[in-house]
Amino acid sequence: MNKTELAWHNKTRELDDFASPWSSGKDFRAYAYPTARTFAAALAGFKGKRKGVTFHMLNTGEAGAHDCVTCGGKLNAPAVEFTRAMGNNTRVESPAGEKVDQHSTWRYVPGKGIAGGQHYICSWSMLLGQISAIRVAA
Repeated sequence: MNKTELAWHNKTRELDDFASPWSSGKDFRAYAYPTARTFAAALAGFKGKRKGVTFHMLNTGEAGAHDCVTCGGKLNAPAVEFTRAMGNNTRVESPAGEKVDQHSTWRYVPGKGIAGGQHYICSWSMLLGQISAIRVAA
């Protein structure tokens, strides 16, 4: 944990449903990404952040009831197979998930709130598709 992460941990350690990177919440652990159990805890944990933050939410909580913005399946169910055009004659083909993900990937946008909600496999598929589209455009 570097100095910035330690300061963030010290600021948020009283929040039971939020864990900054490389720390723990109540009955869960965060690794490289901050992790939250509820949206309210996520907003409290990001209070004062001026830049966007990618974070994880536990799918056993309220995040699991939401649909994945990429494949359209529920986050507390395995990912659904999808194909999507990314531009520059590039398309993403993602297989169906084999298991339910423990976490989903979200984005905190300062001044606007929380956006997204993707399965792990969907977030990687979209990232690799974006990289391929940029490579083709260059």
